[in-house]
Amino acid sequence: MNFDFSQPAPRLDSMTPEEGQRLVDTLWELLRIQTVRIDKLETQVKNLEERLNLNSQNSSRPPSSDFGNGKRQTRKKRRATNQSSPSKRSQGGQPGHKGTSRNLLPSDQVDEFIDCIPQSTCRCGGNVHVDPTKHARHQIFELPVIRPLITEFRLFSGICFQCGKPHTAKLPKEYINGMFGPRMMAWIVVLSGLYQISRRKIQRWLEDLVGVSVSLGTISKTEERVSDALHQSVREAADHVRTAPHVNLDETGHKQAGNTGWMWVSVTSIVTVFRIRMSRAAIVAKEILGEAFTGIVISDRYSAYNWVDPSRRQLCWAHLIRDFRRIAGRSGKAGHIGDNLLY
Repeated sequence: MNFDFSQPAPRLDSMTPEEGQRLVDTLWELLRIQTVRIDKLETQVKNLEERLNLNSQNSSRPPSSDFGNGKRQTRKKRRATNQSSPSKRSQGGQPGHKGTSRNLLPSDQVDEFIDCIPQSTCRCGGNVHVDPTKHARHQIFELPVIRPLITEFRLFSGICFQCGKPHTAKLPKEYINGMFGPRMMAWIVVLSGLYQISRRKIQRWLEDLVGVSVSLGTISKTEERVSDALHQSVREAADHVRTAPHVNLDETGHKQAGNTGWMWVSVTSIVTVFRIRMSRAAIVAKEILGEAFTGIVISDRYSAYNWVDPSRRQLCWAHLIRDFRRIAGRSGKAGHIGDNLLY
């Protein structure tokens, strides 16, 4: 039965009993459909409102995303606010503010002492007596002149007096494939890996500050040599993770050669191991821990760790607290449950 809601409502007294029953059945079905639809729309509205209220305190969003939720003011807005209602405070530290100062290093760590003596005579004409037991201390930090230590290996040749076989000295094996010593290689790799400086900038840095001109290829080969040298140490660290009693695991997005990959981190009490993998699946977690892992895993609720027995898996409390805060932000009974979970 179709209804024209622009017309007056039909009157039951003008209908036969069969027509009246059909009308009641139709209205009941319409009411049921609309009730289901209203419930669905209300749920969608609640979900959308909850998403709008998400921030770094009640979700896995980074703190930087809080700017969009009105939690913080941008510098431009703060400046506009200050111009409209300028602060009465003066610039700098305010009265009562506890200042901070740098502690002086002990004398045994000082490389050079320079004694500053006051003038020998006073303006009144009297002699100034200097107390050698009292002096103020002021320390200056300066970088030494950086100049590379250049070692030249001179490889001599000789010949056997008995058989005439020639013999030539060989370089120590650690210097065969490169022009840098261990400390120089460590500097290059730290600049590249830890500080994320490009090879071209490292090339310029070496030339400008150290006085060493090298090619980009040499820098790349140096990275490869250090990586090979660290291979055994990295493997030992990975083996330690598989036998540790407690391991914290997490993963985050990481671009690799323009492709979306994942940075996996495993943390123990003494070792932290990072891995870059193109997958976020459970197979990587099993690679990190080993399928025979018997320790306790601390992680979020990501499904890649579901293969770990629940008795050996500790959920991250920080994640739980964020979830409880989200629940507490809801209305009604759910919000009450969230408050109880938090406190």
